[in-house]
Amino acid sequence: MKLTKTKLQKNTAAPRNPPLSVFQCFLLLALTALPACQTAKISNHTAKPTPALTPFVSDGCSCVPDGPPSDPQRWHPACAQHDRAYWSGGTRRQRLTADRQLVAEIKQSGNPLVSEIYYLGIRLGGSPYFHTPWSWGYGRPWPSGYTHPDSI
Repeated sequence: MKLTKTKLQKNTAAPRNPPLSVFQCFLLLALTALPACQTAKISNHTAKPTPALTPFVSDGCSCVPDGPPSDPQRWHPACAQHDRAYWSGGTRRQRLTADRQLVAEIKQSGNPLVSEIYYLGIRLGGSPYFHTPWSWGYGRPWPSGYTHPDSI
C-alpha cells in the first residue's frame, strides 16, 4: 500500500491594496521630503532671545524656493520675517496673522498662485505639534503648542 501526501490548497489570492487617498499621498510626500528640508539655518543675531528661547535662525522659505527663477531671492525677506514669528510662537490667531501676512506679500509680488500653494503648505506643515525646524514656536522647547509669547 502506497501512502501519498495530499496538499490542502487554499484559495488565497493576495489581497489588493486600495489606491492611496489624496491625503495619504500628500502625507507620504511630506514625510519623504523631510530629510531634504534639514538645511543649515542662517543665524541672525539681531534678536535678543529670552532664556527659554533658542537663538533666532532663519532659512528663508523653508523647503520651497525663496522666489521665482527670474528673481530667486524675491520672497526671502518676507519669509525671514515669517520665520521670526514662527520662532517665537504664540497663539493660534498670531500664527494665522503671520501666515496671512506672508501670503499677502507673495501675492503682491505678482505671484497669486504661488502664494496660495505656500499658504496651504504653511498651514499643513507648520503646526506646533510637529517637531520640525520650521514649526510654530520652533525657538521654544518642544512641545510648546499655542501659548502666548509672554507666557514663557
